[in-house]
Amino acid sequence: MWKGSTSTTKKTEVANSSSITARDYPRWHHSVAGAAAGASARLLTAPLDLLKIRRQLVTPANGGNIPVGSGVVSSLSNIMKSEGGIRSLFRGNLAATYLWIGYAAVQFACYGSASSFLQGYAATSNTLEVEPPIAYSGIGGVAHNLLLKIGNSPVSVAFCSGAAAGVCATAVTYPLDITRTTFAARGMMAELAQKNAPPETIMGYARNMFQTQGVRGFFTGCTPAIVQVIPYMGISFAMYDYLIRFSERTSVGNAGIAGSIAGATSKIIVHPLDTVKKRVQSQTFGELGMMSGGRKAAVDAAASTIRKSKPSYDGMSDCIIKIAREEGIQGFYRGLVPSVLKTMAGTGLTFAFFTLTKNTLESIHDNRIAEKERLSLVKDDLSDKKI
Repeated sequence: MWKGSTSTTKKTEVANSSSITARDYPRWHHSVAGAAAGASARLLTAPLDLLKIRRQLVTPANGGNIPVGSGVVSSLSNIMKSEGGIRSLFRGNLAATYLWIGYAAVQFACYGSASSFLQGYAATSNTLEVEPPIAYSGIGGVAHNLLLKIGNSPVSVAFCSGAAAGVCATAVTYPLDITRTTFAARGMMAELAQKNAPPETIMGYARNMFQTQGVRGFFTGCTPAIVQVIPYMGISFAMYDYLIRFSERTSVGNAGIAGSIAGATSKIIVHPLDTVKKRVQSQTFGELGMMSGGRKAAVDAAASTIRKSKPSYDGMSDCIIKIAREEGIQGFYRGLVPSVLKTMAGTGLTFAFFTLTKNTLESIHDNRIAEKERLSLVKDDLSDKKI
């Protein structure tokens, strides 16, 4: 499996002064390495992420302020000129950074646990002396056979573990995702943004969201997000695993290249669903913008402006139908270029920083163990001399 990366029960052979010893690395290595990878990757890809979201939210009804046909560089330049300099390229960056840190930490931790379970189940079941944890008959038998087939296939383990990890990470961090999308949407409707801008801080946003929509508002667009992340993370981890499987110990460079290829491929496949998710999420922008007013007339006027300037979607299916009818197939692929560029950079950097951090933690762990073993040998040698 993911050598030097995700297999939490993986035992690495480490040479010390007396012998070759198999060692288990702590599970928390995955969470810490994942958090470090998420923060680093986010910092370096924030402008592309902003542009990707902006492009996905452009519709025939609102037009946005970024011409669909313009290039990546010219679009970013346009944002800086019209919205306040380079700082505007990092709109929603705090929420996005929290999102990436939390998402990566949960994702890699869950991936390690899921892959360890699937591999361990297959290994246990293949040992005749030990009975499998699930009965062979009925539904238990079907589940046993399925888990056995998955556990005996490295690619299947990577796909299923990646999909499960993606679902868990999405569910845990989704409120931050919708916050990031809302903040990134600032500036697309300049007049509306000036009169009825959403809150400037994460806490203000959360408070207003709860007051206007309740807990349910934090999970607007969650269905397409979950549907999207299953193939996205499954394909991404499976391809990554396949590309680095034959390495003795994954280098940072190899991890980055494999991650970029895996991320780009999976993003191209699931981009339409990501567009649907962003469209549904963006509806909270106008609704929260109304909170800056206080009089009913102002709120009603803002609501009227929002309804005219952007379409309203009643869930995932309705959004898919309206995009197909009003914009055609190309509507699902708005923002594809910056999205793929951002994903190549983001995924490649995430895997690279994850590998770097985890290899560093493992080296520190190995050195501590080796030092303890050396001191133990010295102590034993001194005891033998006294005797």
